[in-house]
Amino acid sequence: MGGDSYGIYLGGSSSYNNVTGNNVWDNTYGIRTWNAESSNVTGNKVWDNYIGLDLNHDSSINVTGNKVWDNYIGVYLKRALSFNVTGNTFVNDGIFLEGNQLSHYNSHNIPTDNIVNGKPVYYYKDCSGIDVDGIPVGQLIIVNCTDVSARNLQINDTHTGILLAYSDNALMVSNNISNSSNGIYLVSSSNNRIFHNNLMNNNLQAYDDRSNNFWNDTYPSGGNYWSDFSPTCDDLYDGAATPQTTGLPDDICDVQYDVDGDSTDYYPLRYLWGPPDTTPPAITNLQPPDSSTTGDNTPTISADYFDPSGIDTGSVYLEVNGIDVTSSATVTASGVSYTPGAPLLDGTITVYLEVSDFSANSNLATVTWSFTVDTGAGDTTPPVITNLQPPDSSTINDNTPTISADYSDASGIDTGSVYLEVDGADVTSQATITASDVTYTPAVPLLDGIRTVYLEVQDASTNSNLAIASWSFTVDTTVTDTTPPVITNIQPPDSSTTNDNTPTISADYSDSSGIDTGSVYLEVDSFDVTSLATVTASSVTYTPGSSLSDGTYAVYLEVADASPNSNLATETWNFAIDTTPPNVDAGEDQDVTQGETVTFDGSGSSDDSGTISNYTWVFNPEPEIAVYLYNVNPSFKFEKVGNYLVTLFVKDPSNNSASDTMWVNVTGVDTDGDGLTDYDEEHIHGTDPDDPDTDDDGISDGDEIANGTNPLVAEPEEEDFLSEYWWIFLVLILAIIVVIVAVLLFKRKGAVPMEPEETPPLEPEQPSDEIPLTEEPPVEPESEESPE
Repeated sequence: MGGDSYGIYLGGSSSYNNVTGNNVWDNTYGIRTWNAESSNVTGNKVWDNYIGLDLNHDSSINVTGNKVWDNYIGVYLKRALSFNVTGNTFVNDGIFLEGNQLSHYNSHNIPTDNIVNGKPVYYYKDCSGIDVDGIPVGQLIIVNCTDVSARNLQINDTHTGILLAYSDNALMVSNNISNSSNGIYLVSSSNNRIFHNNLMNNNLQAYDDRSNNFWNDTYPSGGNYWSDFSPTCDDLYDGAATPQTTGLPDDICDVQYDVDGDSTDYYPLRYLWGPPDTTPPAITNLQPPDSSTTGDNTPTISADYFDPSGIDTGSVYLEVNGIDVTSSATVTASGVSYTPGAPLLDGTITVYLEVSDFSANSNLATVTWSFTVDTGAGDTTPPVITNLQPPDSSTINDNTPTISADYSDASGIDTGSVYLEVDGADVTSQATITASDVTYTPAVPLLDGIRTVYLEVQDASTNSNLAIASWSFTVDTTVTDTTPPVITNIQPPDSSTTNDNTPTISADYSDSSGIDTGSVYLEVDSFDVTSLATVTASSVTYTPGSSLSDGTYAVYLEVADASPNSNLATETWNFAIDTTPPNVDAGEDQDVTQGETVTFDGSGSSDDSGTISNYTWVFNPEPEIAVYLYNVNPSFKFEKVGNYLVTLFVKDPSNNSASDTMWVNVTGVDTDGDGLTDYDEEHIHGTDPDDPDTDDDGISDGDEIANGTNPLVAEPEEEDFLSEYWWIFLVLILAIIVVIVAVLLFKRKGAVPMEPEETPPLEPEQPSDEIPLTEEPPVEPESEESPE
């Protein structure tokens, strides 16, 4: 049932109904009830609707064992009472409760056997003191509770990550909620604290109909990370006030984040909350593969990438032969894809890709690979012709058989080169020719006897390599055909498991008398999909239009030949879809001493298939150097002190993957207190870990390493010139003293007195008009007498 406003509708106080075993898709409301009671909605498959199960104003309804996927809301209980919701499986949607009184939220039974994306739904009501910490949770619903906490949860791709209704004094911290319709949703709840959560790529990040809840811790601890706000918010200042207008960046947005409803995060985080992330994204599945050759000159160039902190799609940069093609590429959170708008020239094509994660460090991953385009130069391989019909040397009783063949080539097929001849007559113009096959049905019955077919076809390379096939069959209308067609190459193989939830379901068939294509019938899980399948004379192919949910699927095929007896062949096979990622556990954080070998433990990881097919451990012992270890318990010797984030990636047999992290804290011992760890002294520097000054030169080993000198060789002491040569200065001083004394003695005792020269008498001084500086009156000078 699909393509309507309602797939199934029960209204008007309808009661005691059973809605069971239906396939409902592509409606506004898949299954809708209104004012119904005491009914059962069980065992239905509901997908690609706006609301899968829309249950309004109902009571006492059993919603059991349904498979619900890819709806905007999986199960919507609106003003409903006393529902029993058990054993349902949800993928990419979930459960949502809405009402105007407490009983619309706390009167239901919703146990953990309801599964969302492989993880249980937890529904707590009328409780106190519950602590939900670090366990696998598909969806968390808390109603009429006090003093509960939700911490370290990873919730994604559901309808509402955490629903808190009529609850007070709850703590929600360090949760990652992503890719959901609603992140955190609060109804009639007060005095709750919500901070240090990462809310990423949800349609509605958060809702709160009250103003007395707290969406941030105090400054500078901060609030939450909001992917629609934090990456581009301004962080120019610091301070407890909002908006912030002074200071330096503090990793808190300068303006507040308004939560839908009536609340505010005053200190939104600039970067994802959590331990420092030093691991770059993992880039995988390069296409075309590195060093490969393709005959397609407009190939799709693509790569997948993954990081636990998420991918910053704005950081993706793709370059082909040195030309930036990012703007022409399709960029998603999981991969990038680019198809050239114009054919590439033959030769080596080089591709460069870079992508960063969402961590505060914006860890960058880069990869370069190359492939060769060869549309014909050097191509000497002709097309391959297969599936000749009727088969060579066969006998049929159909005198107007379909004569056909398939062909293929890496460089493509030149359809103008196809030439078909039957019994020496050119029938090419009457045949149907495609790039993959040629088909001809005689307009006039063939005569009984041996009929010969000749076919030639060339590839599209410049060499136009030619392939030829010739075969014959016998027409004998007197022979009765009792052999049914042969069915081969069933896909997915019987009893196989795939993580592709839109797998191509197909089979090949053949018969010497040809195939009656009108007889082909294909059924998947008892649902007739023939009209949606591609049916040819040699195969049937069907690809679901929407994603299938996890589980086992049965396929039934029947096909009859073109003989008068219409011999029927049937085939039944099963396959399973498993898109549920493994439960991954990287083990406890480890504290070790430098030089100690750490044995990692991934044995806590598990998968519903019972097998983990691959363990890969990734960490960076040094910047820009990544170490990859494999197996469940690998070991590594840590030779440098530091704090190392180790990421474990696991895969199950269906190639589903998941990751978990742990920390290795490596500390060093410094016995002699010289600033060097014992391990570095013994294994790197060669110094004595018990002696702070190995070379006894008065400088510690640590200082010598810091200064760039050799701690094993004593440094020469600096010479003090004054202390070494003091006596020279003393002799010089004594010599100077002796010379001075000698000169003085010579002047005093050894000099000859001389007669004084006569001098004329002095003229008496004239009195000055100036006032003397002393208080005594001026004295008239006496006349000088000549010396005797």
